[in-house]
Amino acid sequence: MDEGFELLDEEQFAGLQLSAPPIPKYNYCETCNVPMTRNANTWTCTSCGCIRNIEGEIRDCDENSFATLQFRNGSRVWRICGDYSRAQYREIVDLLSANNARCRPEARIPIEIIERVAILYNEIQKSENVNSAVNGDAKKFVKRGNNKNEILAALTFHECSKANVVRKKGDIAEWMDLKRRGFSRGEGTLKTLKTGSKLKLQLDVEAKDSFVERYLNASGVMDARHRKFVSELVQRCVDEYIGTGSVVPTKVVGAIYILASRVELGLTADTIQDRCDNIKKNTFMRFVRSVEENIDLIENVFRENGVPLELIS
Repeated sequence: MDEGFELLDEEQFAGLQLSAPPIPKYNYCETCNVPMTRNANTWTCTSCGCIRNIEGEIRDCDENSFATLQFRNGSRVWRICGDYSRAQYREIVDLLSANNARCRPEARIPIEIIERVAILYNEIQKSENVNSAVNGDAKKFVKRGNNKNEILAALTFHECSKANVVRKKGDIAEWMDLKRRGFSRGEGTLKTLKTGSKLKLQLDVEAKDSFVERYLNASGVMDARHRKFVSELVQRCVDEYIGTGSVVPTKVVGAIYILASRVELGLTADTIQDRCDNIKKNTFMRFVRSVEENIDLIENVFRENGVPLELIS
C-alpha cells in the first residue's frame, strides 16, 4: 500500500483517473473536538449525535472540501467548509502519541515536540499550497504513506535537536516504525522546501552538548577536565571542518576514543562501541583518523586541557 502512495506522490500515475477519492482516516466533531465514528458514507459524533455526510471530493488534508452537518433532530442543516488543518493537526498528534505509547519510556518524544511537529507540518502544507495557487500550479502539497511519515520523522529529529533532546536518526526511524530505517527522503523534501519558500526551518542544528553528556556518562568519564576536552574537541573540529563526513554522535564517540588513547581510562574501542549506542568502531575511527591527520590545527585544545598529544605506548 505504501509503495502505491509513493508512486502517486512521484506522479507515476498522472494519466490515470481514480474511481473514488480516498477517505480521510480521521474526522473530528467541530463542536465536541472528539474523533467521529465512521458509518458507511457518514461520520457520526458519539458525544452530541452530529452527523457528517461526505459530499464531493474529500481528500486527506484538503481545506477546500465541504461537508453537511445534520443535527440529531433533523431540524437544521448547515453547510460549512471543513477545517482540515485542525483535523490534520489532531491526526498527527494522535499518530505520534501512539508511537510513544508502544515504545520504551526513555525513547518517548516529549508532547511539546510532538505538538510543534504537527504545527510545522500544517504550516508547510499551507505555505506550499499558497505558493502553488500563486504560481498557477494545480498540484497541492499532499503526502501519504511512507513519504508523509518520513517528513514527520525529519521534523521530529530536527525539533528534538533544537530542544537538546538526544535522539539519533536511527532512534527516530525506529520510533516512527519506518520500513527503510531512515528518512533521507523526508529530509530531502524539507531541504527543498526551505530553499524554495519563506519557511524558516532550522535543519542544521544538532544537540552536541546532550550527546557529549550522554556518551561521557555511559563511558564512565567523570573528570571535569576530560569532559571539557571532549566537548571542546568536537566543537573545534566542527569549526575547522575536520571530519565533515561524520555526524555529531560519531564525533563525540571518536573524541572519547582520542582521549582514552592518550589518558589511562581503561576504555578500548570495543568498550566504547558497546557503551555508546553501539556506534560501530569502523565508523568513529574514520573521524579519529581525520583528527590525527589535522592535529596541528587543534593541538591547543589538547594542551589547554592537559591531554598529551602522544598516544599511550
